[in-house]
This record gives sequence, structure tokens and C-alpha cells, in this order.
Amino acid sequence: MKKRIMALILAGTLLMSVCSCSRRVPETTDNSINTGNAEIEAVQEEEPSKAQVQERAEDSEGAEDTFSFAELANLQFSFCSGAGGWATLMTIHEDGSFTGEYFDGELGVTGEGYPNGTMYQCNFSGQFTQPQKVNDYTYSMQISELNYAEEVGREEIRDGVQYCYITAYGLDDAEDILIYLPGAPLAELPEEFRSWIGYYDLSNTEDTELPFYALNNEAQQFGFTSYNIIDNLKNHITSVELWAAELENSVNNDALTQTEYNEKSQELYEMWDSALNAVWDVLKQTQDADTMNDLTVEEREWIALKEQTVAEAGAEYEGGSMQQMIMNLKAAEMTKARVYELMELLGTTEQTLESQIDYSGIYTDKQGTLDDIYSELELRKQDDDSYAFKMGIYRLTTLEGTATDKNGELHFVCEKPLVEGNIVINGDEAEVTITDSEFEYIQAGEGYRFLDGKISN
Repeated sequence: MKKRIMALILAGTLLMSVCSCSRRVPETTDNSINTGNAEIEAVQEEEPSKAQVQERAEDSEGAEDTFSFAELANLQFSFCSGAGGWATLMTIHEDGSFTGEYFDGELGVTGEGYPNGTMYQCNFSGQFTQPQKVNDYTYSMQISELNYAEEVGREEIRDGVQYCYITAYGLDDAEDILIYLPGAPLAELPEEFRSWIGYYDLSNTEDTELPFYALNNEAQQFGFTSYNIIDNLKNHITSVELWAAELENSVNNDALTQTEYNEKSQELYEMWDSALNAVWDVLKQTQDADTMNDLTVEEREWIALKEQTVAEAGAEYEGGSMQQMIMNLKAAEMTKARVYELMELLGTTEQTLESQIDYSGIYTDKQGTLDDIYSELELRKQDDDSYAFKMGIYRLTTLEGTATDKNGELHFVCEKPLVEGNIVINGDEAEVTITDSEFEYIQAGEGYRFLDGKISN
């Protein structure tokens, strides 16, 4: 159960990152580099305040052929070895300041006190200079300041793991950092740089232009790809919504043992909790320090309220077999609402997230045969996010109307004859329950199941 949740988190984090396959060998570093010892709590790196962002932005205005860091807002830059390997992740803010992290691990590097392996990591922040135009698709900038949350070279052992704090790979020995704009001709970009971003051999792709913003540590030809972290988060939350809808449908409709109810409701809560953590991570990368400080206070108050409310919900069933399920469902309900509440800070509402889900297709009932379709349910999503609904029932009738999404369950209305009902989608399967009918051959309470696969329409 937890593996599937972790897979969702990793999929959301690594989506669209294109990396090569090699492992970094940690190097001895010069401790004369400017390092800090900031304590890491809710906000790991010191973000610039609103006043600092405005001041730095004003300082860069008015120059000819200047590049606006605002173009990089909501992008995460990634320099990595591939899924499961090392990576340097970095976010650049509108004033040219940046924050990021580097991580790598070797389970085989063990010793006394750390049988679980060794982790190499750092959290860093800094400032870029104002980019200068090189050509129509390239700008050049330098790192004017680079700070580390932990002293470079320090080591410690926690929970059987040795942690070694090192420099940010990819920014080592940087002189000029080149910004390549989307649309840059791939053939004109350095081959070694392209090898880091998935375009080493141009004969294997139809692309002729760079499809995203990229950074090049010119001295080392290290390449950073980028993707929009808010769009990525929306896709992640949509995936969680789909999984959650399946779990809710199972809890509400399947005949389960109490142990199974407890397990599925726990999985539902853990899924929304993982989504909340993902939202919080993106907020830390996109909001200024003042906003995050306020949010941290608010979040602690919300956690206290959630724990109190969940305990009160369970108290009504104290000592009973249903207590754990009731507490899990209340925790899931509150956490889901908190996810949508925080997503509004990123310009996304629950409605816009739900609009990304598309149940379109033809769901079939073959009644035990291999190829013969006896009944079918067809859904086609329309511009207003409703669905054109058509259900052909074998040797009885065909119903047509409109279905609308209500919290992962579709409600349909057919006017001639007047029939209403609900549709629950579970992957490639659909179940229809009639709630009202004026058609003599269809009664309220009847159900129709389409469990033999979905055909794209």
C-alpha cells in the first residue's frame, strides 16, 4: 500500500525530468566557500521577503536586452542521473535568487554506526547576476552568491545512516551559466550539454528546437532541464483523485470485512496526506518567506484542529471495530479539503482539478462472451466538462442525455423517457444505478454493470 503511494509521489516529482546515467563521485571541497548554518524547519531555505524581491526586481529594470527572471517562475530545474540516482533540483525566483537541494545515496557504503548506507546531500541558496543577451535564444549570467544550510564537509550519523554534506553538483566551478530559451535550435547547442538533457543523438528525435528552458554550466557543459512544477503538481493531484475515487467507491459499495474497511480507509487517508505534502513542497518553492511563515503558523493550527476533530469522531465509536475506519475517513476528508484550500494559493481550485479528469469512452457488457457486446455505456466529455451520455441496454432501449461530475460520481438525466441515475467509474469499468424512472421497463434501484473493458471513442 505504502509502496504505491510512494510511487505516486516519485512519479509526480520526476515527471518530465530527462537525465543521463552516471554517478557522481563526491569530491573534497574548499571550506572557504560562504556557508551558513540556518536551522531547517517548515521552510528549509531562507526565502527572500516581499520587500527584497521588489527591491531586486527594480534594480534590474530598464536595461536593454535584459532577461526577466519572471519567465522562470514556477519552473524546477533538474540536473540528474535518472530515476533513483543523484539529482540537483533548483528553483529560480523572480528577483534572480535561487534555492535548491542535491541528494545521492549509496547503500553499500556502510561502517560502524551506519549499517544502512551513506547519503550525500545539501540544501543551498544564492543569487544570480542579471542575465546578458548572447543571441536570440541565449542569455548568460553568473552566480554572485552561494550559501549552504550545512557546513560543507560536515558528517553526521542519524538512524543508522551517515549523512555527508557536500556542494551542489552541477554548480561546481561555475563561471558562466547559460540560459537557453524554448525554441533554441538543438543542432546549434553543444553536444556534451545536449547529452545531459536527452538530445545527444539528434537522429533519434523529430525535435529540431528545444521544448523547454534549460541551463548550461558552460565550463563543465552540465545541462539542467526544466518543467513547470505547478502543472506537474496538478497532474499528480489528478492521479490521486482517481485512486481516491476507486477507494471511496470500494468503501461505500463493496462487501468488505471490517479489517478491509480499516485498511482501505487508512490507504485513502495516507494518499491525501501524501498529496498534502506534495502541495506543501511546491508552496515552499513558489511563495516568498513572509507568506510561508504565515502559512506555517496556519498549518500548525490546522494540524491541531484535524487531530482534535478526528479524535472526537472516533470517540463516538470508542472500543468498537468501526472506530479506526471512522477516524481514517474523517482524517481523509479534512486532508483532502486542505489540499484544495492550499492549491488555491497556486491558482488552482477543486473544480479546475476535477475538470482534468476525463471518463470518456465506451464501457462494455459482453455477458461472458469474448467479442460480442450486448450492452454499452458511452460517455463523451464536452466543453463545459459535462458528458454526453448514451446507454444501450440489450433488447430493451437506448437512453441518451447529459451526465455531470459530482465528487467523482457522475449523475445523468435522460428526458425522453425521463430516467435519472448515478454512474461510478472504476478504471475501465462502470456501474450504473437508476435513482428515478418514468419508463415502465426500468425501475428505480435497478443497476447495470459494464465490466468488460473500455473502448476509446
